[in-house]
Amino acid sequence: MNPIRKRDQRLGTVLGKLIESNPMINEQLTQLRVAEAFRAHLGTVINTYTTKILYKKGTLTLVVVSAPLRNELAQNTKKIIDLLNDVLGSNIVNKVILK
Repeated sequence: MNPIRKRDQRLGTVLGKLIESNPMINEQLTQLRVAEAFRAHLGTVINTYTTKILYKKGTLTLVVVSAPLRNELAQNTKKIIDLLNDVLGSNIVNKVILK
């Protein structure tokens, strides 16, 4: 048997190992996943008034231009955290900051 053939691996396995071994790539992918989940599951009205979605080390920072919407979101931060963590499948978001 060819020695090169013994090392064949699936592309998904190799990419998964690369992502796990490089914390910078892993953090950036997590940022993208959190932002995409927020946009997909919180609706078009919230997306319209949210200008920035930033995620870093368990904290989701949202820049909302509408004061009444910001107040409404502030009252429902626990629901937002639970929804996003449920969609993402793990306890990624721990805190929400509204600006």
